[in-house]
Amino acid sequence: MLLDTYKESYKDSLAILIHLYFLETHSQDYIGDINKAKKMIDELLLNKSIYVLLDSSNSSELVGFIITYINDQYSMTKAVVVNEYMYVKPEYRSSKAIAYLYFMLGTIAKDYNYDVLGTTFLSSSNTRNNELVGAVPIATVYKFPIDTINTRYNKYKKRLKYE
Repeated sequence: MLLDTYKESYKDSLAILIHLYFLETHSQDYIGDINKAKKMIDELLLNKSIYVLLDSSNSSELVGFIITYINDQYSMTKAVVVNEYMYVKPEYRSSKAIAYLYFMLGTIAKDYNYDVLGTTFLSSSNTRNNELVGAVPIATVYKFPIDTINTRYNKYKKRLKYE
């Protein structure tokens, strides 16, 4: 495996991986496509770092990526490295590929001397990997489905006497 920083020559392959990531993690909610993934890459490059993982036997094949940035909550907290997205193709998940991406995060964290924050879907195979590298859960994220909001909205509106 080879780690590299994003280059424009990776754009098409990375867009496919981003597309696959969203298909896997947001299946029913995903409304994107390859062209939207390319636009996302352009927008990410404005203030985030993208690292790609290549198969060393075929250095033109991207097999994973991480997208990171530094966040200090508008100078309100100590800065942290945020692991916004991490993805490895399913056929490479039993290899050392994920270790390379965690190593890259560790390198960034050590360079800045910052902690790392990252989100992982409960259904992700990466949950176990987070535990193996010593990550500690610090928050719970809830999804409020619009259907539920719609069915309860009038009830709460009436109860709160909100006009």
